[in-house]
Parts: sequence; C-alpha cells; structure tokens
Amino acid sequence: MINIQSIKAFSDNYIWLITTNEGNLVIDPGESKPVLDYLQEHTLTLTDILITHHHYDHVGGVVELKRNISGRVAGPSNNQIEGLDINVTHGMQIESCGLKFEVIEIPGHTLDHIAYFLNDKNHIFLHHLMNHN
Repeated sequence: MINIQSIKAFSDNYIWLITTNEGNLVIDPGESKPVLDYLQEHTLTLTDILITHHHYDHVGGVVELKRNISGRVAGPSNNQIEGLDINVTHGMQIESCGLKFEVIEIPGHTLDHIAYFLNDKNHIFLHHLMNHN
C-alpha cells in the first residue's frame, strides 16, 4: 500500500507525505509545523526525509523534523542543507519505507536539483513533476 498526501506549507507550496505499510516519509519539508501537526492528527511517526534541492522553502523544516525521525535525511550534496545524513547522486538508489527510489539529477531550477523516481509493477512516481513551483 502506498498513499501520497499533500501538506500545505507557506502560502504557495506543498510538502509531500508518502505512507506505506513500512513507514512514512516526507519530501522537501520547507516548514516543520504543518508536518508535525499532520503526523499528530493522524497518529503517524516520521521515518525518513528526502530533499530535492537546497532552497529554504524545501529544507527549512529539516532540522526540527530530524529530531522526530527514526530514519535518515537524504538529499543532494550541498552545504546549505543542514541535517543531511546521506548525500545522493545521479544513478544511486535509495530505499525508504519499503520503496526503492532511483536518484536522477535534473539541474536547471538549481544546479543540485534531483528527482526521486519509483518504478515498479505497482507504482510509478516521479517526484519532480508533482512538487515543483
């Protein structure tokens, strides 16, 4: 089972929460409070955080959320992203919550911008298309 939920952040952005039978991960948490509120309201525990690029509206909540995760924070190598546990690059695979994502470098919006691609017989998910503003 996979469920993808948007959590509103700021006035014009979203944080994506992916829930599986094995855990919960968020992508690009620009704010921590909306995520913490959602998790509390739905009695969920955060497992991992995936980051696509260094802009504040995508990483601003990482440090606070990291205090509450059982897993790790993964994202592109950039010293502007506090709290990274794993630096990912093009072609790497990263597993989170029972899902295996391929990392695809997509420079343009930023030089360090990456996407997480999930392709299996049950799910096809390309993060960048769902969460870019």
